[in-house]
Amino acid sequence: MESFNIDSLGRVRRRSLKREYKKIRELITKGFSCREIVEKTGADISTVKEISLRMNLSDEDKKAFNKRPYFSVGIMDDKKNKKKEVMREYIIKNKESISEQRRGYREKNKEKLNDNSTKYYSSNKENFREYWLFKSHGITLTEYDEMYKKQKGRCAICKIHQNKLNIWLHVDHNHKNGKNRGLLCSVCNHALGYFKDNITSIENAIQYLKRKTEFSLVFHKIKKISDDDYSHLLNLQGGGCAICGKTSNGIFKRLFEDHDHSTGLIRGLLCRDCNSGLGALKDNVLLLKRAIEYLRNDGVVYA
Repeated sequence: MESFNIDSLGRVRRRSLKREYKKIRELITKGFSCREIVEKTGADISTVKEISLRMNLSDEDKKAFNKRPYFSVGIMDDKKNKKKEVMREYIIKNKESISEQRRGYREKNKEKLNDNSTKYYSSNKENFREYWLFKSHGITLTEYDEMYKKQKGRCAICKIHQNKLNIWLHVDHNHKNGKNRGLLCSVCNHALGYFKDNITSIENAIQYLKRKTEFSLVFHKIKKISDDDYSHLLNLQGGGCAICGKTSNGIFKRLFEDHDHSTGLIRGLLCRDCNSGLGALKDNVLLLKRAIEYLRNDGVVYA
């Protein structure tokens, strides 16, 4: 590093530099680190370094001065940020070409990439599972295992055992307060979702199944009932779903034709969610009652 002769500068500039150098020397002797001096005085890092070398500091003072290395003063951070900005601008300008290159690489090395991801997942299954449990439900694998043991490895509603399932029991939670309520199989978990955790809707579903009202209309997967028959059924139901009373059915123009799977006769018109909820719980009144009890207790009541 080349040093300059301060006497070669103008008188005013000389005085200001001398005052700055004096302040830097005082801060060095007081035990301030290089970074702290730069932040306090606004001086250049090279200037502070050169002054410290000329002062013939003791070993203790040198340790205090070099408490933080040169790259942590902020200069390297600025360089990194500049590099990031340049890379960001380059990616924006060449977005299409970069995506084409990546797509081409993935197509050429599809099998290799799939094998690598499969191997990595299979060797880190427990880590992935624990990460997902904590991210989604805020619980650890140990806490999940405790819930599993308390429920004896069974779904809280249909009582199916984990051994008969292809995937782990789901952690069900209250969507209003975020409280974890218990472990459910995917079918029961989806059923509660279809009914929006609404006890009234589930009670209406029980009454709907118990009424044993079947029309002479036969259900057909492809051929739907006529518009006149549909309007007649809709009027009998008060113009909405037979369970929740909803008049609209999302993207579908008409309500779904619900039927008894044993007789094939149409029972009424349901919205998509109520129809899917009944299908998930297999038109089983006992399961619907268990679902109501589960929701009223806000989860599993452990003995």
